[in-house]
Amino acid sequence: MTTILLVGGDDNLSADLAELLTVAGLQVVGTPASAAESLAQARTLQPDVMLALSTVGLDSSGGLETIRALKRAAPAAHVIIWSARDNTLFIERMLNIGVSAYVLKSAPFDDLLHIVRRVAAGETPGFVAARQHA
Repeated sequence: MTTILLVGGDDNLSADLAELLTVAGLQVVGTPASAAESLAQARTLQPDVMLALSTVGLDSSGGLETIRALKRAAPAAHVIIWSARDNTLFIERMLNIGVSAYVLKSAPFDDLLHIVRRVAAGETPGFVAARQHA
């Protein structure tokens, strides 16, 4: 079963998304509330996928370093960013540091679910606005 660490969302969003992912047959192993907790849980749990639920603060060099640190903490894990932020330069930065997929929140949940499964299988879809099923 694919394991997922939900990173950076507020409690309500994390809980709702965790429930939807669980119903879809995925295992949410953690919903850390801070960057420090995210790193600790990534190191301990070694999830298949780390799904970042917010890009707030990620546009700084510290945010880029947070993504790099998450990847160092769980080297085999794939990182997906799920964000409302549709900025080409920002998306390219995220993909250039090794993010497997960047999915806009305007995409239907089924698209996010499909991307999570593709990424867990080792694919690197890149930027996904909506309806990119293969």
